[in-house]
Amino acid sequence: DKMSMDAYEQNIKDELEGKKSPKRTNPEDERYNVDLSNYGIGDVQGKCLGDSLVNFDALEKLVLMENRLTHRCIPHILQNLSARSVIHIDLSCNTVHGNSNANALAAYFKVPNAVKVLNLSKTGFQCQDIQKLCQGLGSQPYQPLEELILEHNKIGAVGAAALSAYLCR
Repeated sequence: DKMSMDAYEQNIKDELEGKKSPKRTNPEDERYNVDLSNYGIGDVQGKCLGDSLVNFDALEKLVLMENRLTHRCIPHILQNLSARSVIHIDLSCNTVHGNSNANALAAYFKVPNAVKVLNLSKTGFQCQDIQKLCQGLGSQPYQPLEELILEHNKIGAVGAAALSAYLCR
């Protein structure tokens, strides 16, 4: 109705002018989702992003789909990503395959973390990358991933065997 709309608009104006602070829940309970899909940020800005993630414990979801990220920044991003709060990581459509990225992913999953969803579709992952990732995932004595998305990668028979061994543990 008109009366409540006017009150709402006045509240917004007061907040913007600093007359009133916005109503918030406990700041420690706030969680953030960062979706940078399709920005094409590349490795230089990817490293800057990694720097900004240090001590950012309120991040819950990080979506970096299709950003031209490679081995030059993905390990740095993972190294600085809070293992306590992040439940969803999407690195799809980036160049994630290769030793340094597979090792960084394996290392990330060797420590206790909260990740439930990992999207690595269209990343060029191959059998040796899957093996390393599964070694990291297999060392978890805690809650495993609920969803691992690997579509449009060439994981081959060796990668499939590593996935099977991980899933059957």
